[in-house]
Amino acid sequence: MKYIHCSFDIVDEFIPRVPTTRCKIEDKTTPRICVAPDIRHCLAAMPSAGRIIEWTRAAGLSVILHVYYLTADKVLTDVKDKVADAEFTREMWLLEKPASVRRVDYEIVSLDEKDILDIEKNEGLMYDLVDMPDYIADVSAIIEADKGE
Repeated sequence: MKYIHCSFDIVDEFIPRVPTTRCKIEDKTTPRICVAPDIRHCLAAMPSAGRIIEWTRAAGLSVILHVYYLTADKVLTDVKDKVADAEFTREMWLLEKPASVRRVDYEIVSLDEKDILDIEKNEGLMYDLVDMPDYIADVSAIIEADKGE
């Protein structure tokens, strides 16, 4: 199965670690690489992804999303007891370095109000460093590309 990790920065090497930006009630001990089954859920799981997209666009810059297609054998697919929003984001954890990594870069060219994912109102979701994303991008073009990967 493919697992997807998204970043606004290029990732040179994937090594499981405890994220520095996480929910206060999120697991603080398990080294992992956070992934999701598709790009839309990756964006929903990224702290402040909506704000980053909004601020980048407001600055007149292109919003480039680096999407990593990963394979691994050691995967924790049910983290609902470790991550409060996993039910909504479908987050999973790779517990080892990926066996393969393939990066595809996409430009997010539009935002769509219908794709707002308002998880912030769920009880207990408080981030140590930043807030949950307000919305996720309308990434319909890359969702189609994602299906073919």
